[in-house]
Amino acid sequence: MGPAIRRGAVPFSRTQIFVGQLLVLLLASYVLPLQSYRTLQPEVGANNFFQYSRMYLSPFDMNATYDPFIFRQFGAALVHLVYKAGLFVDIDIRFAASEEVRRVFFAAIVVNWAGLYLACAVVMGVVNRATGFRRPVIGLLAGLLVLASYGAPVYAVSGLMDAWTWTFVAALYALMIARREAWFHVLMVLSVTQRELTPLIFALWSAVDLVSARDDRSAVRRALWRGLACLAVFVGYLAIRVLVFPDIEGNGYQISAAAWLKHLMSPGVGVGFLFKLAVQQNILILLLCLAAIAVWRDGRAGMPPLVLAGGVNLGLVLVALFWIGLGAGIWLNTARMLLFMTPVIAVYAALLVDTLTIDEGGARRA
Repeated sequence: MGPAIRRGAVPFSRTQIFVGQLLVLLLASYVLPLQSYRTLQPEVGANNFFQYSRMYLSPFDMNATYDPFIFRQFGAALVHLVYKAGLFVDIDIRFAASEEVRRVFFAAIVVNWAGLYLACAVVMGVVNRATGFRRPVIGLLAGLLVLASYGAPVYAVSGLMDAWTWTFVAALYALMIARREAWFHVLMVLSVTQRELTPLIFALWSAVDLVSARDDRSAVRRALWRGLACLAVFVGYLAIRVLVFPDIEGNGYQISAAAWLKHLMSPGVGVGFLFKLAVQQNILILLLCLAAIAVWRDGRAGMPPLVLAGGVNLGLVLVALFWIGLGAGIWLNTARMLLFMTPVIAVYAALLVDTLTIDEGGARRA
């Protein structure tokens, strides 16, 4: 049990604080699975569920659906286990489906809620560590911000598999800043079986670290090997997709240079598209507002160390995801890709709140 932290006259250990945060997070999120199951309509904005559902029923059957869905087996295996366990609540839902589809839809929502909860827990842990458990409410705020994201009830807790992508991003970020390189590499290999973009996200992050740490040999070495490992995982994924399973068809144009060039030459990006994409980024908008206030008040010194160390990385990753979405031709689903970075955005937003509510003497602002 960690050292005691006093709040008034009552001592709390770090373990007790974290358990308390988890309980509050549970109270804040436990209604999401049932509410999502009752109200979501996969054919409206989440019709990929009908591709995933065949995988949920037959994981590791490479004929169940087409690429790239068929290569995202991690979440499919988890949903299959919950489905086979018989977990189900028989209530009315908003779309017509057989009992089998309803059961697998419910299983997918439960699995995704568990993934979202885990992502929130990791985010809370990162902020607790960054603040030394000085203000537990700030750690809790980080987890609640993940839940408050537009994408949480719309994309994460749904019949898709976005929540576990958030979980992998959160865990990989936590391992990266903690310099747990071995575990980072292990989790990176596993993450590509959930979402093929994850290695590219951290390869780009590592590239920025490599440039910014050019005067620190140990930091350069870490960033270089981390980036190369991420690229190796992505190349391995492509090799399996193209060489081992060449007969699986579907969205193969997404890895075609000619198709990318065509989409980027005529992206179809207008004001309406950009507005729809932007309004879904509520936590990112909050982060930008908090960062602007911090800089206006204290300049560069007003930025927390983690935000200073990774702010440029995060910005470039978001820009890259935007252009990847356009190049891959997925249009408004680009918003979902930007939301993959929600855990990191929540960490930075919570740390900025912490900085903005602490005065120069270390006391809490009114």
